[in-house]
Amino acid sequence: MSALGVMHKLLTAGLCLVVLAFGGAASAITVVLTLDENTIPAGVQCGDTWTEAGVVLSFVPTTIEDCTEGSCYFGIGGFLDGGVDLYPARLNADLSGLPGTVLSAEVDILDGCGVGCTRAFLYEGATTTDTASNTTVMSPETLQLTAGAGITDRLAASSCEAGVGEIRITVQASPTESTTWGRIRALYR
Repeated sequence: MSALGVMHKLLTAGLCLVVLAFGGAASAITVVLTLDENTIPAGVQCGDTWTEAGVVLSFVPTTIEDCTEGSCYFGIGGFLDGGVDLYPARLNADLSGLPGTVLSAEVDILDGCGVGCTRAFLYEGATTTDTASNTTVMSPETLQLTAGAGITDRLAASSCEAGVGEIRITVQASPTESTTWGRIRALYR
């Protein structure tokens, strides 16, 4: 075999190793939901849906997990500038359309009804995998949630009286084929 043939085989083997090394690589991205009046349709009613950053959102009635059951009263931009108000209501976020696996979520809140009254939840189907509740009243706070080992497909925030500001969802995104080859090409420039 010629030196050129050996060089070609080594380069091909090296590229295969790079593809294997980077092919399974993934990067974490953060999806930010601002929940401001520009992203929520005017006149939205309980049960109506809208989409922000690839997440389908809706206000829905509170459940047995919440401070009261069966209520759906909400507003836009009262407690937190750019956020939504729950008094009482539940904000539901369908995460199934996100590009990858949900790792965690952070929900910025301002509670007005007492310690433990404002809560956030992560779900895998009908199973609650993590929950967090407020520890302060009338002071901005971030509720932090960690996804379970399965497929986290929903987030909810609820309260009897609170503002919900920004929501940040960290997703382990799988690289696309073009991203993977782009990384490989960058190594040889």
